Amino acid sequence: MNDPLFFMALLPGPEIRAEVTAFKEYAARHFNTSRALTSPPHITVFPPFRWKTARYRDLVRVMELFAAREKAFWIELKHFNAFAPRVIYVDVAENADLQSLEKRLVATLKDQLNLEKEHAQPFHPHMTVAFKDLDKAVFPKAWDYFSGLNYQRMFQAGALTLLHHENGKWHIDREIKWG
Repeated sequence: MNDPLFFMALLPGPEIRAEVTAFKEYAARHFNTSRALTSPPHITVFPPFRWKTARYRDLVRVMELFAAREKAFWIELKHFNAFAPRVIYVDVAENADLQSLEKRLVATLKDQLNLEKEHAQPFHPHMTVAFKDLDKAVFPKAWDYFSGLNYQRMFQAGALTLLHHENGKWHIDREIKWG
């Protein structure tokens, strides 16, 4: 049996989660793309990785020590953007605090747990609405819809959330509040 799959993210409050989930549901109904509904709305700060159950407590301890040194900061969600032709997302305005947090987290996980990103992709914070199951032929219609929406919200990032994959969905495992 494979080790459990996890990722780390920042989650908005319930109101924004409900709004972004509604966008995901619209995409599922109108553009036949439902894979984004397998996770709560979030900004990934460390991508999916496998972790041994026997070392779970080590992972949580390092996350707790990391979070204890952090302070809350604001994140602005600003309209929609895309990784054409398959992914549509709520865009995150440029944010030095968020960029810095991600760099510190990646360095801490590597240093303390020898945990590294599986694929070295640049950090591009966003909240996915339509995922890679969006058909390329349907993308222009979906993009036409979402690019026409005016969506702006702000939320305070005040916790690091660990999510785990089970039965085809991502579930909140624990939320660790900042300092």
